[in-house]
Amino acid sequence: MKIVKIKSIKEITVPDKKEVFDVTMKSNPHTFFANNILVHNSCYFRIMEAEDIEQAEKIGAEVVKACDQGSIPMLVKNIFNGDDVMRSDFEAIARSTLSYGKKKQYAFLKAWEDGSILPSPKLGITGLSIKRSDSPKQLSTEMKPFFTDIMKGLKHNEIKEAMDRIEDDYDDLMLYDMAAKRTANNLGKYLIAFKHEIKYKERPFNIEKLDEYLEENFPNIKIKIDDSIYEKFMRVGSGVYRLDNNELLLDSNGDIEFKVKLRMVIPFHIKASILYNYLLQEYGISEQYPNILNGDKIKIFFIKPEKLNIKINVDDVKYDMIQQFDCIAFPSNSKNLPRFIEDFIPDKERMLETYFYGKMETVFDVIDFSKEAVENQEAMDSLF
Repeated sequence: MKIVKIKSIKEITVPDKKEVFDVTMKSNPHTFFANNILVHNSCYFRIMEAEDIEQAEKIGAEVVKACDQGSIPMLVKNIFNGDDVMRSDFEAIARSTLSYGKKKQYAFLKAWEDGSILPSPKLGITGLSIKRSDSPKQLSTEMKPFFTDIMKGLKHNEIKEAMDRIEDDYDDLMLYDMAAKRTANNLGKYLIAFKHEIKYKERPFNIEKLDEYLEENFPNIKIKIDDSIYEKFMRVGSGVYRLDNNELLLDSNGDIEFKVKLRMVIPFHIKASILYNYLLQEYGISEQYPNILNGDKIKIFFIKPEKLNIKINVDDVKYDMIQQFDCIAFPSNSKNLPRFIEDFIPDKERMLETYFYGKMETVFDVIDFSKEAVENQEAMDSLF
């Protein structure tokens, strides 16, 4: 038996106090032992001969019977040299499936589950980006039924018509509802990096790698890091430190030495949050509208690119920040938006592409759908 080295063990807090263990194997074998029980991942097979769900159920039951009486006992005896009994379980029948050919990226429309025909098809999705909940609420609401209809067999012209309706619905929304959902995590750290770019006219070294290194090597310690540590590391990309009462301190004789070559990239939604806060200052309305704080829930939307010149105070020196922005953020807990938000021109096409159609790209690729191709065909048909 091969000895496996455990890289790290991290303690997590579980609300109901139950212990949960998740073991991931690099080779991802389908068959493995768990608590001395030989278990197997789920597998799917296509029933070509079935004309309806009832017939598919009968054929599926025969396959399960053949596995339990034939191939599975042979597997236990010949491969694992055992005599224990294994049983398979017939879980579901899908009326249609979609597989992208990549690991754990598929969808299925269940018609039968656990012995019963479902009153209405049930959509199951694994690994596809349409499961992410960061889209504007209106688009998230329309995405699942749209995808379900595609799985039921919408023709390409019907898909295009559905897309037109979705675009019209989105175009009717107020600005607040058009925006997507994000969280402004690590805003303070990124603000230091943002100011570094303004002051030194270059991207800083990636401070996140230092955080990752400390988390990996000191998993049970909540380490406090002063902003001055971050600022210096961003300039030079290296440092020698020691821990004192769980605080990271610069010390040329310390036993913690770390160096990186990677530069830092500030996420677009964080830059959009920083821009919002600075614009509140620029227009003198910081007292009227709340700033975005670290960890706040925010809303963001893309805007037509606009170059702005804003005064930035870095170490008591004012710098001209002249940058082109294509995204703006604002706190999600308030629909009372500053006037400058409404002065930007929303890029609705990019919002739709990013938060709706982009998530459907895998699906469109599998079914060979192109809205542009359908529109071109419709234009050609109208000529004759």
